[in-house]
Parts: sequence; structure tokens; C-alpha cells
Amino acid sequence: MAKKHTSAMLTGWLSDKEHLSISAIERTAGIPAGLLAKAIKGTQELSEKHIGNLVEVLKKYGYK
Repeated sequence: MAKKHTSAMLTGWLSDKEHLSISAIERTAGIPAGLLAKAIKGTQELSEKHIGNLVEVLKKYGYK
């Protein structure tokens, strides 16, 4: 069974990776500018569409 990725899982993983450029990840994943930063701060949730795109990008940086 495939792992269900959530907004909280992704933003939690990203919050520990200060060396990664949030804006570059947003561009690569096709996420609107600022949305990922808001999700990390807890003021906005990521949609299923954005989660799917983000997972594919973050796998390149070691996300499992």
C-alpha cells in the first residue's frame, strides 16, 4: 500500500532542512510563491495536487 503523504508530514520534514531553498522548491513543484512558507508556518494547508507535486521534488532531496 502506498504511503499517504500529508501537508503536516511534508512541512515537518522541510522545517528541519534550513539549507533548502523554499522558493526554488515551490518553483520546481509548480506551487504558488509563498504557499509553502505559509504551510510550514501552519497558516495554510497544501492541497492534494500540491502535495503530489511536492513529494516528487522532495524525493530528490532524500524525502521518503
